[in-house]
Amino acid sequence: MEGGRLENVYRLRVANTAEVARRYRVSASGLDTLAVASESEIEVAPATTAQFAMRLRIEPGVAAKGSHPIEVAVQAADDPAVAARERSVFLVR
Repeated sequence: MEGGRLENVYRLRVANTAEVARRYRVSASGLDTLAVASESEIEVAPATTAQFAMRLRIEPGVAAKGSHPIEVAVQAADDPAVAARERSVFLVR
């Protein structure tokens, strides 16, 4: 990765149960400098489930080799009450 940054790729699946298309904001937490390197806002058609590739990056030297717990959050842009959080891990080699 350029500048020595470390990147992990995840498959993100988002279900929109509303009858209208909805935009969602994607964020991640759990490590210093952890950032979404792919689109941080996604759109899902009405009453469907969509899959997206989500890339997360950290700066070099932030974490030791191994598996580090993180949390991914997805929140509707128009309604903060429509949200989900999932735990995952960020791997450093």
